[in-house]
Amino acid sequence: DSSIAIIEHRFSFLTRSNIKYGRFNVGWISFSRDDQGLECLNKWYKDCIDWCFQKVEPKRYADQKYLDIWPLNYRNLKIIKHKGANLASWNIANYKIKKINNQVYVDQDKLIFFHFANIKQIGVLTFKTNLSRVLIRTSGIIKDDIYIPYLKSLSEKLQKLDFKILSKKDINHKSFFINILVKLYRGMRDLIYNDIIELK
Repeated sequence: DSSIAIIEHRFSFLTRSNIKYGRFNVGWISFSRDDQGLECLNKWYKDCIDWCFQKVEPKRYADQKYLDIWPLNYRNLKIIKHKGANLASWNIANYKIKKINNQVYVDQDKLIFFHFANIKQIGVLTFKTNLSRVLIRTSGIIKDDIYIPYLKSLSEKLQKLDFKILSKKDINHKSFFINILVKLYRGMRDLIYNDIIELK
């Protein structure tokens, strides 16, 4: 019934500082073909054509910080509250993930879709989830029922296309000492939270 539907990031306590990138995430946006829906879509299109950079400014960041003012500007807008929609690394710490009758649940809501972000391919069949950044273990349901099915499907498609998404080396301009400390911290974090998935 709504003209526009958007979804919040729902940042966890560990990722709250990311609010600078916007309250809402563009992982899900829907527009009805009515006056308000089309007005909003056209305004967003023009905003993004005028300015769309991966740079934080007071009222802009990429294509998503524009959404922050939409609830004030469009009365027929729905904010999706379903916890199983747009589950992601930045909000997974907020919830209990469980499996009931072969279905993944986020608290009491069925998982509808997971927003896979920050995955790095570090080998032909090896991927890093980077969940360790938010102190989440890549194990159990998260690994077996969310990541592995997706990564297997992704890997099959990439192999058919003879395409690899191997990440570039991080370019780091920090001092040598800081670099060593950062690498030690990341190494310990990776060891504790084990966010490497190797497909067989």
